[in-house]
Amino acid sequence: MSIKRYEDEIYGPSSYDFEESESGSWVKYEDHAAEVAKLNHQLISVVGERDSHIARLKEQVRAQAAESLQYKRFFESAWRVAMDGCDFDGAGIQGLAVNLGLAKAEVYDSEKHSDLVSDASDFEDGCEVFFPVKSLNADAILNEVRAQGCEMFIEFNRKLAKDYPHAMVAKALEVTELNGEQFAARIRAGEVQR
Repeated sequence: MSIKRYEDEIYGPSSYDFEESESGSWVKYEDHAAEVAKLNHQLISVVGERDSHIARLKEQVRAQAAESLQYKRFFESAWRVAMDGCDFDGAGIQGLAVNLGLAKAEVYDSEKHSDLVSDASDFEDGCEVFFPVKSLNADAILNEVRAQGCEMFIEFNRKLAKDYPHAMVAKALEVTELNGEQFAARIRAGEVQR
């Protein structure tokens, strides 16, 4: 809503008339109050979205900190064993990783696991096999950062297209932008690996 503005015309010591004018100094109270109410509503909506986004970011940071703490504990435990001159065999490493939630143990099934192990001939059905737990929080954060880098490149291309509006250059930049947008979406979805 655009507030109608008015300019006053003085026709004598106590006679005023108001004419609508884009650069006028006066507005009607009702129009002003309606515009302020609309802006307040928009502000409340934006603040709500911001607060929701901040809450999501805080949760991501909390989850990342918890995940990082587990990796730190794993490293510190392995380091202490090594510094004490002890032998830390595969079973010890796997057990520690499972206890910290960094790995999971499964019963080996050749149909399910043969493509997931380095040498399937080393395993028999029924044996315990260990796999790292996918680091969803760290992966999601890294994917978001990579996608934002893609979006920065897209924005750079948009600016170039404005500077060089020639048909061939603009079309090539447009295609690059579209490819970049699709690539950023694939990164966020975790479909693109380094």
